Amino acid sequence: MALLDESDLTYSKLRDHFDGLDAAGIWSEVERYGKRQLVRMYDLAAEAEPITVEHFVPSDVADNTPVTHRGRNSIPVPIGAFRWFAKPMVRLPQHEGVVCGYNKGATEGFIGPGFFICRESTDANKDRGAWVVDYLKVPSGDMPSGWPAIKPNEQGLQRFVYGGTQDFMRKVSDRVSIGMPFRGDDCLGMPFVLVRGA
Repeated sequence: MALLDESDLTYSKLRDHFDGLDAAGIWSEVERYGKRQLVRMYDLAAEAEPITVEHFVPSDVADNTPVTHRGRNSIPVPIGAFRWFAKPMVRLPQHEGVVCGYNKGATEGFIGPGFFICRESTDANKDRGAWVVDYLKVPSGDMPSGWPAIKPNEQGLQRFVYGGTQDFMRKVSDRVSIGMPFRGDDCLGMPFVLVRGA
């Protein structure tokens, strides 16, 4: 039985379990989770301390140095490769107080990179998650070497995936976060989990 299928699971037990594993061990577990488990993870994480920018890019990581978060989504797609992705994130001097990133995965070539700015949530939305991966905003200026060109999320096929979307993030453990996408006040009900790399 998967941890998230246990009827008596608490947030603290979930957090302690993942804090006892390294990044590879966490990923080997969460990559098997489906929508039901991820919804439960998001619900349990409502009890967590608010997630902070340090979770996404720790303070000991230099500016312009990407930190990669591996992801597993719950989008109902027939091709398994579309369920896995990564969100490289970085602190940039031109964007103080936030982190910037994009989506790297099997759909990047034909849908687009889905650039975002990850920022603190407004007071009205703190209950959804303390920080938000905001696709309404894209970074500007120089990006790290090897990153794709910046494109507006309303351009091309990206608009169907990222346009108007904000992913509200909750902390699960030191390396794990859970996000829930919204468009305006509408919860899209397709959570995803991220595991920060070493």
